[in-house]
Amino acid sequence: MAPLWAPFAGAIIAAFFWHPSDLGNVDPGTWILMAAMFGALYGYAAILAVGLPAHILLKRWGHRSVWAYLTTFFVCELIIWAAVYTASYASNGPGVALSILAGTIVDHPGRPIFFGLVGAVVGVTFWMIARPDRKPSSIS
Repeated sequence: MAPLWAPFAGAIIAAFFWHPSDLGNVDPGTWILMAAMFGALYGYAAILAVGLPAHILLKRWGHRSVWAYLTTFFVCELIIWAAVYTASYASNGPGVALSILAGTIVDHPGRPIFFGLVGAVVGVTFWMIARPDRKPSSIS
């Protein structure tokens, strides 16, 4: 449930912020749907690869507050964003890819912050569903 914020974020990005100059035969509605579908794939992959392990570690270390989840998922999403963003430019060489990443962070800080905020919302939603702050109830 929590990763469903990612398709929503993908649709927002496609609708308002990222319009490729040449969509070919793809109409804007289809472009937004494609972005939402990519967001779903990205969101579920991220929650399985990073979110669940983060949840397990947070519980093991005794960090069960909503703030711990908000902060952890924010940071995890920033790391995922940086890795994916850098990998998308890796064909130009690692130095160029890291330079582009640094330039984006400095010149357009809203981009990573947006992704981090989506991660924070996912973390809070995950916390609201899992409620790690509560003791498991025993069914008698």
